Amino acid sequence: MHRLALPLLAVLTMGLAFLSSGHTASAANAIENYYKAQGSWAVSTGTATDGNGWTYHLWYPTNLGAGGYLHPIISFGVGTGGTPTNYADTMDQLASWGFVVIANDNGTQGLGQYIVAGANYMIAKNSDSGSIFYNKLATNKIGAFGHSQGAGGVLNAVLSAPTLFKSAIPNALPNPMWWSTPVPSLTGWPTTVPIWIQCGTSDSLICSLSAMQTWYNQVPGAAARARAKAAGHNELQLANNKYQGYDVAWFKYTLEGDTYARGAFAGATPELPTNTTRWQDWAAKNLP
Repeated sequence: MHRLALPLLAVLTMGLAFLSSGHTASAANAIENYYKAQGSWAVSTGTATDGNGWTYHLWYPTNLGAGGYLHPIISFGVGTGGTPTNYADTMDQLASWGFVVIANDNGTQGLGQYIVAGANYMIAKNSDSGSIFYNKLATNKIGAFGHSQGAGGVLNAVLSAPTLFKSAIPNALPNPMWWSTPVPSLTGWPTTVPIWIQCGTSDSLICSLSAMQTWYNQVPGAAARARAKAAGHNELQLANNKYQGYDVAWFKYTLEGDTYARGAFAGATPELPTNTTRWQDWAAKNLP
């Protein structure tokens, strides 16, 4: 297991029409399964270095901009001492659904500066006529995503650049007791950025239900929380992991307005609270 959290822890194609149809799930995990399957985009990978000399791994659709599509951006923060390749299956999954994913190589992500820098790097590449990403990106649709220390980085990134991001997922966000840097308050979380705080039921020492509830309660706007059953602290690093289906769905919903994906989280009868074989401790508020 990677030694955790924030700079802190020294311890321890159904088709596109179907996607946006608002189709009602016929099973308690139909939407989750749909987005857990590989998307329709072939995926390429690469590396990059920005003007600060910071290095990144990239996952992106091979046929960028096909049909005039503008790709949303996900900037990802790794857990303590981790590398982006530890999360390769999740990054590939997101790219197969049309996202361009950038993940900084630094293993200390808690302050959020690398998540912000990754997003800004992709914005710059969208304006660079010599880049493969030139005019291929939806620079107004950027999600912040991170694991463990990188989940803390998600909080700090969005709070420091509230107009840059439009959605957030902190995965396995460590309890405040594990932080060695100031613990941010989410009472000032921007109302324009829906946040889904997610943990695993086998990760209670690091990411407890009570702490997750406290984080969630602080958010004044759109928020959700849930725990994946029998998921440990590093579940997100596993291939075909328990988070992948709904992580894709969350970003499709909150960044692109995908109505089928929305049905997992919002509406009269959202799927996730009924998906009790895989998830528990669901709550949501103010979701669009």
